[in-house]
Amino acid sequence: MVGSRFPLTATDQQRRGTSEPFLHTVDSALGAYLRLHPTPLVLAGAEPTVSRFRALSRNVSRLAAVVKGNHLRTPLDRLAQLVSPHLEVYLRSREKEALALLEVRRGDNRAHLGVDAAWLVARWGRPEMLAVEHDFFYPARISADGDMLEPVSDLGAADVVDDIVDEIIEIILLRGGWVALLESGAIPAGARIAVTERR
Repeated sequence: MVGSRFPLTATDQQRRGTSEPFLHTVDSALGAYLRLHPTPLVLAGAEPTVSRFRALSRNVSRLAAVVKGNHLRTPLDRLAQLVSPHLEVYLRSREKEALALLEVRRGDNRAHLGVDAAWLVARWGRPEMLAVEHDFFYPARISADGDMLEPVSDLGAADVVDDIVDEIIEIILLRGGWVALLESGAIPAGARIAVTERR
């Protein structure tokens, strides 16, 4: 969590005694982060700590999953591998909600279909929700001004982003939007990707 108070580390005294004050500190920092970046949350930890944290936390409304076990020394890349399947299940569970919102926003002219529109809204708009079909990827070269995408077939070419969809997802999440992964063909007009905007 770049630019946040994380990672937080418990003191020896907190490890020996009750962890409640430390868990409250973690929850406070988590709340501050989620207000700026309302992303899905995955808790990784051993019992009873995880259950105690869930009981006292005010910031688990977007809890996607719990990865059980002691992960104090788990390398970040391994932890990412453990978390990834849980996040995908969570994001795919939001298809119905995403399609309903997309329909409402289309009526308000606040829905944008297609990768070029999604890219521009992610960069310059007020992104609310990104819906993307789970098997859609889009290698592209970004223009010098950053606003235009040129599709490419040669992934080894210079200045090519292997999958611009991953970039869009990251920007949307950083800007406070949420993401849903949809079944292939779910987005209208064969667009494969769509974004809604807040007012």
